[in-house]
Amino acid sequence: MATNLEFVEYVCDQVNDTGNVRYKKMFGEYMVYVNEKPILLVCSNTVFVKILPCLDGLCADCDKGFPYNSAKEHYILDVDNAEFLKQIINILEPITPFPKSRAKNASPKKRKPALPKSFIPEPPQEGDEYLRNGVFCFNISKMIDDIEHNRCKFILDQTDVSTWTFDKVECRLKEEYIEAADLSKPVIIAEIAPDRLVNNHQIPINDWRLRGYNLLDGHHRIEKASRMGILTLKAYVIPMESHIRYMYEGLDAYKQYWDEKSKASLRDTKGTK
Repeated sequence: MATNLEFVEYVCDQVNDTGNVRYKKMFGEYMVYVNEKPILLVCSNTVFVKILPCLDGLCADCDKGFPYNSAKEHYILDVDNAEFLKQIINILEPITPFPKSRAKNASPKKRKPALPKSFIPEPPQEGDEYLRNGVFCFNISKMIDDIEHNRCKFILDQTDVSTWTFDKVECRLKEEYIEAADLSKPVIIAEIAPDRLVNNHQIPINDWRLRGYNLLDGHHRIEKASRMGILTLKAYVIPMESHIRYMYEGLDAYKQYWDEKSKASLRDTKGTK
């Protein structure tokens, strides 16, 4: 039985204050990352962790099992025991290495905003939500609808509320919308400029704005969370290759913008070597 999305989101909720928590779908199951390090394996609606000497005492009473065929035996964790899960993560996160990256001399694949020739932009209909980000215009209603029907294809992470400071008058926030904002609904942030973390590992992982991302949906939720003293919110993180499908104006200008930002990022990288 494959893991359902609601379960893996529940797992992430249980440990969301241990660091930057996200999940990634892998062969129908999921890996939970903390600060970009793979920590928990979720298979068949069960949470597994590697059997390691540093966990022997803490996990002495845990059941054991095999997450998939040919896998080594793992500890099985009680997903409802949030404090126990956090203890596991606090032990493993400092000693878990980052996933191996490509060789240093390998040339990364050049990314370009590209769409099929058959692509037809979908302007918002009357009553639909949209966003003008400079000359780039996004059909937010279409984006939200696709996320709701294909959530497993989108990255669910979290973002610091303090990252998204903005002029309330310019954003035309309305008090009634702020009051009614549903904070359980993830905001949407999109990679407008090439992710700067790729070439600059000094940038904090969870500083999405500095990395080149913009807030596309959730301004009222951010404002409400800020007023309530809530530090983080769930966020769908949309890479360039995905969000351009929701752009209905300014695509040609965006292609030029992306190319210029990519070249600038490459120059900056060479300058620091």
